[in-house]
Amino acid sequence: MSKLLETMQTVFPQECFAAGLSISGRGRRFSVQSNLPGKAVGIDLDRCEPWPQGKKRCDGLFVCIPPASKSFLIVLVELKGSGKQDAFDQLLATTKILCRKSTERLKPHSSSIVQSFQSCQLRGHEKNVLGIVVTKESLPIKPLEKKKARKQGLRLKSVTKKTLVTNVSQLTDWFNSTI
Repeated sequence: MSKLLETMQTVFPQECFAAGLSISGRGRRFSVQSNLPGKAVGIDLDRCEPWPQGKKRCDGLFVCIPPASKSFLIVLVELKGSGKQDAFDQLLATTKILCRKSTERLKPHSSSIVQSFQSCQLRGHEKNVLGIVVTKESLPIKPLEKKKARKQGLRLKSVTKKTLVTNVSQLTDWFNSTI
């Protein structure tokens, strides 16, 4: 078992983990291919019960360790068939819950998690958070949404596809090119 998976299991119960680094819903599918074992872990947030009751969330969360990197990349994924208006709100709400300042009961920044990542020589995500909306039709990102997202350390990307299969390097490139 990889150290990354082991660490993530201290925050999320087993039923939350995405089988084969893939999530699907609303006629859409998102998948991360990793030729480097232990360098990506997927969480299917729709199947995850420890989420604070009544709070919005996106469909998936992926933690990826880019090659030769000392920090990891958080990828939040929202799958939309229709009704895409609230996609960015769901990504922002998820970011807020997972944020260090969150008062919610889910604590991904607990000292045991931080120590575990440090033992792998990782500094954390350093605000490397990419939000992806996989949707049927193009989703323009309004300047106000972009500004609000950046304030929370989130970069947004909309992808028009039914099935999006990607890898850690491409996700890193998208993060670096998304302003």
